[in-house]
Order: sequence, then structure tokens, then C-alpha cells
Amino acid sequence: IRNARWCLQAAVAAANVLETDGELRAQWQDILDNLVVVDDLDALGFNDDEKRRYYLNAPAFIGIDIGKHIPRPGDGPTWLKKPFNSTAVLPWQWMIHLRNNAFVPERDFPAISEWVRQWRAPNGALRAMGTQGLGFVGHYGEAEGVLQPLQETMLQSWDGCIRLFAAWPKDMAGSFTTLRAEGAFLVSASFRDGSVADVSIHSEKGAHCRVANPWTADMLVVDSDGKAVETTVEGDIVCFDTAVGGDYRLAPAS
Repeated sequence: IRNARWCLQAAVAAANVLETDGELRAQWQDILDNLVVVDDLDALGFNDDEKRRYYLNAPAFIGIDIGKHIPRPGDGPTWLKKPFNSTAVLPWQWMIHLRNNAFVPERDFPAISEWVRQWRAPNGALRAMGTQGLGFVGHYGEAEGVLQPLQETMLQSWDGCIRLFAAWPKDMAGSFTTLRAEGAFLVSASFRDGSVADVSIHSEKGAHCRVANPWTADMLVVDSDGKAVETTVEGDIVCFDTAVGGDYRLAPAS
């Protein structure tokens, strides 16, 4: 039921954005409105931010599909205890802890690195399903599942706000190019000397862009002509309008 509710919610949202499937959209919304609500979020002890995360994420990423225990910030990484008997839960548990703000990169990355080295296949694939109960299917299924949590350490946009290197170790250099963010944005950035740098955003559809400021200084946004772009600020989130096909560079204001 949780997954049915999530799929209907996602279908309605997509239809609204794409302005399509009007009749089906009404039907999907009617089913959603009358489908049993499984989880009492107040009884689960969710605060306002956890309720927001619940509604914006698939049940599997919250952890609700594996029982009532939802990882909380400050919880110990019990899922990273040895022995690493298979790769079956690595991508899934990693996503659960990322989406619940319970992943601590400096603490958890070394164990994940060891897990990956132990189970990575000679061709570089990291299988997300075990062979114990699935046979050869376990070798083929979800082989690229680990890519999603790895990307999430560098770029997050699950709530419509772009966050850069939000779960990345502060002492590790890294970079990425043209990773896709919600809103049809292609984002590139690097991390070095403990700070975010080289941030560029390509807007495919001209959507309103929201970026969590990764710097202590104010954020400056310039377009491809080097002209400053008007921004508004909502807490630590910087917002600006984009043009279809527009390119933008972000940097701390001097």
C-alpha cells in the first residue's frame, strides 16, 4: 500500500508538470484520496522535517518497508558492521541513511570503501542482489544500484533544492560533471581544500532554480555573458530564474 500510494502520488505530480493525462490524473488522484493511509506519522514520532522527507521520498528510501525503525541523525552505523556477507543491502541501506540525514561521511565512507573492494566484480560491477536465494539472477539484478547513493553524496535534489557535496568527506577531493538534478538541470562542481568550487548549472527547460548555499559568504550567480543574475534568498537557499538552454556559474561573492 505504501508503494501504491507513492506511485500514484508520483504519477499525479508528473502529469501536473507535463500538463498531460487530464482524465487519468483525476482518476489517479481519486484513488489516492481514497486509499488507506498506512502510517501514522505522529505515532511514529516524526517531527516536521521527517514528515516532509516521508512525503517526498519513496518508502524504500525512508526505510519504512523494513519495519518501524527509521534511522535518525546520530544513530550508530549498525548496517556497516562486519562481516560483509553480500552486497544485497549496501545501495539500499546507504540510500536510507542518506535520505534520513543519518549518514556521516567521515565515519562511514571507510567501511563502505572496504565493502565495495570486497564485493566489486572483476568488470567493476557491484551487484545489489545476492546469489544465496536468487541464483544467477542475483548476479545480473540491479548491478548499477550503487551509483545512486554515490551520486547523492555529491549532488542531492530530492526536495527540489540542489545541494552540493552535502554528504561528502571534508578531507577528500572530488568532482562531477553534468549530473542531473530535479527541474531539468545539469550540474557540475568540484570539492577541494574543504570547499565547494567550479559550480556550473545548465538549465534545459528554464525552470526556477533553488540552490543551498555551500559557502559562508553570499552566493553570486552569473550567466554565460558574465552578467550577474538577480537572486532571492530563503534562509540558506538561493533562488533565481533561468532561461531555456541557459548556463550559469555560481561562486562565493568576494
